[in-house]
This record gives sequence, structure tokens and C-alpha cells, in this order.
Amino acid sequence: MPQKPAKVDPRINQKLDGRYLLLELLGEGGSGKVYLGRHVQLGKRVAVKVLHRSLVHDERSVERFRKEAQSVANLDNPHIIQVFDYGQAPDGSPYIAMELLQGESFASRLNARRLPLDELLAILTQIVDGLGEAHALGFVHRDLRPRNIMLIEREGQKDYVKILDFGLAKIVRPGSDPSVSGVGFVMGDPTYSAPEQMKAQKIDGRTDLYALGIMTYQALAGQPPFSGNTVFEVMGKHLDSPVPPLEGSAIAVPRGIDAVLCRALAKNPQDRFPTVLMFLEALLALRDAPEVSPQKPARHPVFFGTTSYLNLQPPTRNDQTPVLARMPGGGVLHLPPGTPLPGPVAPPVSGPVAGPPATPAAPAAPAAPGADPATSGGIPLGAPSQTFLAREEELLHLRMQEAARTRRTWTVLVLLGAALIGGAVWGITRCSSEEDPDRKSVV
Repeated sequence: MPQKPAKVDPRINQKLDGRYLLLELLGEGGSGKVYLGRHVQLGKRVAVKVLHRSLVHDERSVERFRKEAQSVANLDNPHIIQVFDYGQAPDGSPYIAMELLQGESFASRLNARRLPLDELLAILTQIVDGLGEAHALGFVHRDLRPRNIMLIEREGQKDYVKILDFGLAKIVRPGSDPSVSGVGFVMGDPTYSAPEQMKAQKIDGRTDLYALGIMTYQALAGQPPFSGNTVFEVMGKHLDSPVPPLEGSAIAVPRGIDAVLCRALAKNPQDRFPTVLMFLEALLALRDAPEVSPQKPARHPVFFGTTSYLNLQPPTRNDQTPVLARMPGGGVLHLPPGTPLPGPVAPPVSGPVAGPPATPAAPAAPAAPGADPATSGGIPLGAPSQTFLAREEELLHLRMQEAARTRRTWTVLVLLGAALIGGAVWGITRCSSEEDPDRKSVV
């Protein structure tokens, strides 16, 4: 069966205002499509964002699109994407000609791995540079999130930051109510939205600071502090839930990071850092702070020192895994993570021991650096005794007997049920035959 030819975007090879030739579709979002374009006269390659045709007749969408171009055009910062032009396509759709960026989004970086503090600070320093200038000029981004941060390479510098999508930007003027948007948009992604956005209250630069704090937490922890199955669940946590602590969690962080993040993510904007620059300075002060080692153990402890059939999988262990050691005589010794264990390894007992007591074994040699203590023989834990193995054997036998009794009980119940159903059917048939004399005579 012949395949249908791929649908060609009708805007490809279209000229906008006789200045920009659209060459290729780069991506598509909720509000529009982004094309690779080329300036007809200068030959300069640009990114051209065109509003969706379905939104052309929506005055709020068109106004938001225009505000994005106006907001970015008034910001002259190397870490904010540049806007070159604004106009209309032949069908009336507005477009923005912007700087063409090639790199990785901050969202992709965070989805791939957690970031060490030094790498994170290098990125945050550039974000704060751009945001700080925008705030100084009275602009609030209001939709700051990882997907709106691009990491590119420029002049040999990797992870050069560019802030995108000022479509929700708000110009805050003295005496105005920043919570009211002329285009009817007050909130971006709820994962990174501040409580005052959700309540439609006044906003300022501390709203962007809150989003920056969420991204900082996510970069260090590998996940945002507030998540849920629905938008309303996420919003509820932003409004009411405390920030989950990182110090003492399963990751190593600098001491004092919780205090900095809790202030940046305060529910009340008045309790946050006054500016994004002060937030950055607080983070930079933690570079020389002592590191808080991970404290949370693994969910399930690992048993060492037993060779019975109940422990078929080879044990795994890390520095944060608690150990419950089987000791001679069947006892259990709880060992906190990282606790050195004295004494030699007792050999496993495979049967009754006859004759005089065995000569004690020489102390085991220390394990080689980096060796797995579970397999190197360097863990001085006792093997199970005969009493312990006999008790395990007896418990297994009792469980088998209980299973056999359960099977017999179910068999009797099934047979009894079948007999009752058969009797009921016979009785119904008998009554029907007595009530129908013609049928009875025939029978």
C-alpha cells in the first residue's frame, strides 16, 4: 500500500512582509509555530515565531503575542533573547523575528541528571543577570521555568544562558495593580508558579524569584519540591505545604541550603529575598560550607551472614544501607550504616559437628580498597547456627502444612457448593413437572 506523502507546511517558502523567507519548521507550541527564516536582503538566519491561525481572531492571544515582542525589544541584555522585528503574515497572523538559538534547554539538562552546586551556580549567575535587568526596568517574566531557559555555546563558552518567552511578562508601574493583566493571563506552569499568582494577588520580581527557587531545588534534588497527579494538587502544595528539606536527605548538599531555599520559596512574598541578586549571593556563600552527607538509609535493610535457602539473592550494600547481621545462635545484630564490625568471619555450618572443637580461625585480612564487603570475605559476621537453621526448617514445614489445610478446606467448600446448586436445580425441575400435567403425562 503506497504511503501518503508527508503534509508540507503551507508557510514553507513563504515570504513575510517581503523580508523573511521561511525555510523550515523548527517547533510548535500552544500559541504558535517557530520557523527557521532568512532575511531576504541581509541573508541573516533568524527564528520566526508565527501565531496560530486559530488564535488570530482572539484579541487576548494577539495582544499577548504583541506584548512579548514589545517586552523583549525593550530589554537589552546578553542573556535575554533578542527580538529583531514584528509584523503580520499575508493571512493576518502576527509574527516575531528573533535571534536563532541552537543548544539545549535547561529542562533537558534537569531531566537528565542532578547538577553539582558549581555547575548550577554558573547557570544561575547568568539567569540572575538577565532577570535582574528586567526587574530593574519594571518587567516581571511570570512564566519562568526550565523550558524557557536555553543553554547554548557562544564564543567558546558552554552553557551560555538565554532567557526566552516573555509572553506573560508584565510591566509593573507605580500605582498599577500588577495582578491584573491586560490580556487575561496571570499564571504560567503551576509547577513553577508562586502562591500570589494562584491567588491573583499583586506580583513583582519576587514572583520570578520563587520560580528560580523551584528550579534551584529541582536541580539539586532531581525533582521539584511540589508535585502531584493534578494541577489542583500541585497548586495546593504551593499554597500550604512546607518545602521538603534537602539536608539529611538521600543526597549530599551544603549546610545551610535549606534555610536559603525556604526563604526563596516562602508563601508570603514579603518573607522572600528582596531581589534575585540577594538570593544568588546567599547561594554563592554556600560554596565553602561543609557538606551534609546523605542520611536517609535504603528502604529495606540487607541481611548478611546467612547462607540459608531463605536468602537466595546475593546481598547488595552501599554506605547508606543498614545491616541486620545474622549471628551464631540465630540472633540479629542491627548495625548502623558505616559502622566497622570487629571479629573474624565465622564459616557457614553445613551439618552436625562431631569431635573436639575446631581451632579458631586467624583474623581475616582487611579488604582491598573499593572491594565489595558482601563478597570479599571482609565482613566479620556470624553464620547461622544449627538451632537457627532448624527453626527455619520447622517454620517452613508449618507453613506447608497450613497451605495443605487451606487447599483441603477450599476443596470441601467447592464440592458442597456444587451439591447445593445441583439439588436446587433438581428441585426446580421437579416442581415444574408436577404443575404441568400434560408434560407429566408425556413423560
